[in-house]
Amino acid sequence: MTDTDRIGLSASRTWLAYLWILLGGTVVSFLAIAALIVVVDPWKALPLSASIDRPMSNNNQRLLYPMLVRTKNLDSFVFGSSTAMLIDPQHLSAGLGGRFANLALAGGLPWEQLEYLRLVLAHHPKPAALLFAMDHWWCAPTLVYERKNPEHHKFPHWIYRNLSWRNLRYLLNEDALLDAVNTLRHRIGRFTPSIRDDGYWVFLSYFYSYDPEAALQRLYGSRPRSPAAPIVPPEKVADSERQAWSFPWLDLLEKALDAVPPATRTMFVTMPVHVTAQTRPGSAAAQREDVCKQRTARIAAKHGSVLIDLRFPSAITQPDDNYWDSLHYRLEVARQIEELIVSGINSAQPDAAGTRRIIDAR
Repeated sequence: MTDTDRIGLSASRTWLAYLWILLGGTVVSFLAIAALIVVVDPWKALPLSASIDRPMSNNNQRLLYPMLVRTKNLDSFVFGSSTAMLIDPQHLSAGLGGRFANLALAGGLPWEQLEYLRLVLAHHPKPAALLFAMDHWWCAPTLVYERKNPEHHKFPHWIYRNLSWRNLRYLLNEDALLDAVNTLRHRIGRFTPSIRDDGYWVFLSYFYSYDPEAALQRLYGSRPRSPAAPIVPPEKVADSERQAWSFPWLDLLEKALDAVPPATRTMFVTMPVHVTAQTRPGSAAAQREDVCKQRTARIAAKHGSVLIDLRFPSAITQPDDNYWDSLHYRLEVARQIEELIVSGINSAQPDAAGTRRIIDAR
């Protein structure tokens, strides 16, 4: 063997050694990352993991709230969409008792809220209280399963099923690694989550500050900056059309609530969107919504409750500066709404200012 051959062979062996080191380092790094994710289990999706307090390590509610239901010391729950996300569960707990969590979802549709109800009853078979913050989707004439807003995270069905080692395939990714690291950072005081441990998230001011002119633009666009006048006299609706009105989501909700124990305090409230997002008074759509509210009140009555109605023109829903946009009220308005809910549930009476109605079908 010539010197050239020996040099070539030595170089080949050196590169082969480098490749083995690189491969070994990659394998060891992967195993270390996998071990960190499995031990921390930031989304509480595995049957066995470290007994640690897990923070809301990102803003993906659909991914993290199942962990909240499974691991936090709670017994009462709010279900809804983003129109209920500013309701502070601590204020509900102070006024109604229990230990509330707010499970309202950005863009949350009825089927997702029903998934949460099933999850809650699986882990809390005897909840102290359930509060349903109703929006227009519950009155939809058909079963709608798709969100209009593509920016919302897809629903991770896998994490709502029983804890399983098969869920590991969904955990070996960059998001889970980052959340595992944030969980450890939280333990040493180096990470502050934007979502509280009871699901409360001041989400609008998290993204931007309030601008009155921008809010008006979102409320009215190019339209005149005043709500549409009521239709007088109201539009005529044929009896056959009225009798054909159906509310399939409410039917499914009523069936799902059969699993709720009689001792659970089950409550319902319609959320107060701005008047520009409400049906025009006197229109056929408004009359259909009124029938939907009556239907909801009958479901409430089966559970010894009433429907607290905040979705109508009032001193809450008419002022433009109460809202960020047509659906989302400001933080100080949320405090008023909490008081209207608590006092309405405790008294089952309208308020003196005319901002709360009670629909009692008992």
